[in-house]
Amino acid sequence: PDALAARVAAALGDVLPAKGYGDQEALRTLVHTLAAGAADPADPLCAAHLHGPPLAVAAAADLAASALNPSLDSWDQAPAASAIEALLTRALAGEFYDTPRPDALVTTGGTEANQLALLLARERHGPHLTVLHGANAHHSVPRAAWLLGLPAATPLPAPAGTLDPARLA
Repeated sequence: PDALAARVAAALGDVLPAKGYGDQEALRTLVHTLAAGAADPADPLCAAHLHGPPLAVAAAADLAASALNPSLDSWDQAPAASAIEALLTRALAGEFYDTPRPDALVTTGGTEANQLALLLARERHGPHLTVLHGANAHHSVPRAAWLLGLPAATPLPAPAGTLDPARLA
């Protein structure tokens, strides 16, 4: 670690110079420094780490997404990405649901997914839902219930990490 830290410090020089080097030189220095000291997750000695090596196509897709910033918050922010989302999620939903027009959507993560699930439940069943969740559930479940004006969510013991639906009756 010390030898690598010294090489990084030497390669970067003053990290907050009074006068910058320009964006091209800064990017070149950063990329070369990161590449020279990167861990290779494809190396057998790196097998114990949780992150797998990205495919080249995934890195290219990430570059495109970073440059184009297709925010799926609303259609006007990403018209083409919204159309891709609709096509892809309908195709995936069709693999699981045998209905004439299956549908789905992408969320940004578990917090949004929990909120959306409770919103859809409220829209279908009304505002007097009973929201039950495992005591080990993410804090976003009771927060989503509160945010949507639902009764307070009820945590239940989940000693094995999951709720047993048969015990809820």
